[in-house]
Amino acid sequence: MRAELAGVLRSLGHVLVPADWLWLAQALALTAVVSSASDALAALPSFPSIVDAVPVYDALADDVRGLLAAPTLADSVRRAADALRELLAQCHPFQASPIYRLAPLFDPRLKVSYYADRGYDPAWTERVVRDARALLAEHTPPAAAVARDAPPPPHAFACMPTDPAAATDAFVKLASPDGTRQLAADARARLFRHAHVHAMSELDAYLAAPPPTPATLPLAWWRVHHSAFPALARVAREYLAISATCAPVSVLLGTPPDYSRMVALDHNLADAYVCLHHWQQDEVQD
Repeated sequence: MRAELAGVLRSLGHVLVPADWLWLAQALALTAVVSSASDALAALPSFPSIVDAVPVYDALADDVRGLLAAPTLADSVRRAADALRELLAQCHPFQASPIYRLAPLFDPRLKVSYYADRGYDPAWTERVVRDARALLAEHTPPAAAVARDAPPPPHAFACMPTDPAAATDAFVKLASPDGTRQLAADARARLFRHAHVHAMSELDAYLAAPPPTPATLPLAWWRVHHSAFPALARVAREYLAISATCAPVSVLLGTPPDYSRMVALDHNLADAYVCLHHWQQDEVQD
């Protein structure tokens, strides 16, 4: 290719010196870096979601940093790479938005290892997991806080007083609506005193599960495994199905006006999407 291009330029009366060839090679390398990210998003079967976009954005940022660290990088190529790096920082608010921070955790191919692999300190990972637990608590039905090895609650009839008058009052109280509900609650506590442990440790079970292959589509994985992780699956559907862009992939890397607003999904807008989803589910009308 270089020989063919040199021949064409010579026929036009132009001769490229080694520095010119180096500039062309570096410009092509920067183009290849951008194309690899664009191709990865364009290959998806639908609009890229946050869970799809976050690792692609991070990989693109890594490649740009690597290019900037290359020796003999031409000044014009360096300026272009710096501009791309700044643009990625605007379009990918990983530090600022909890939605972006949580996305890798809910990607079954990545989970918490993603943060360690990218050099985040353990405190960052703990913060993300803590945020995920708080988020999961909002989607998990409350359960009685019974320890795994705690003995079952004593039966109400075994605690009856021996005094006839007191026993009469106790039996009447048990026969009341409140007493009946308490009997039912005690029965559930005895029969299902371990069941709540699964809901409380659902996140831990998910994090301990082996990751799927890299070719796995995260949202498709959650559809298959929603019965194993019901609360987590609800979180994944609500937060990770939000489109990461507001424009087709084909124009993501173009130069339209106000580019950062086109490719970045503001976290407040994402929260609004989730709120509207809840309103639709609850059939709340203005």
